[in-house]
Amino acid sequence: MEEDTASSSRARSDTRRIADELCQGYIAHSLGRKGFSDAIPPRMAAACRSADTSRVLKRLQPLADSFEDSNPEVFRDLILRLDVTAETAYKSFVDTSLELFDDGIKWGRIVGLYALSAAVAVECVRRNLNRFIVKVYEWLFTFITDNLLEWIVDHSGWEGFMEFYGQREQGANDHFWTFNKIGGVVAMGGLLAAALFMK
Repeated sequence: MEEDTASSSRARSDTRRIADELCQGYIAHSLGRKGFSDAIPPRMAAACRSADTSRVLKRLQPLADSFEDSNPEVFRDLILRLDVTAETAYKSFVDTSLELFDDGIKWGRIVGLYALSAAVAVECVRRNLNRFIVKVYEWLFTFITDNLLEWIVDHSGWEGFMEFYGQREQGANDHFWTFNKIGGVVAMGGLLAAALFMK
């Protein structure tokens, strides 16, 4: 019994650590991909990335990049009305992120959340609000910890993510690319824009 408890606690701790490193790693990757490497906060640039995190990040990056590249209208709508300085920004981030998962958690929606959060961080740089990049990372990590971590642990942790996407080619028409929540993602973009970024 004690071994099971210790093993469960270790699995949760490892999953949380990898989620944290993925948040930092994917936002840093996205900033670099958009030509903003100089804007990557030192704590993200220096973040320790274990071998297991690096492997997952390598798989996450093309998936989230493709999600963003395949849905430019979602991000354009989101970005046009951003105001990360709003006092209600975190609550709005949580509310709109919950909307994305309102009828269930799926790996593809988690990928979409990473992509959307990174797009917000990129827009912060474009608006000379670099100081908010770390806030976006903190919002993403806190949301994952509070709302998605248990599901991830229950689905074999990040190894489950690797197994799930290891069975599919990046361009495959699985639920990630065609999931019905794309309308929800668009709505999330609009809601988040209205609540976080409208001036």
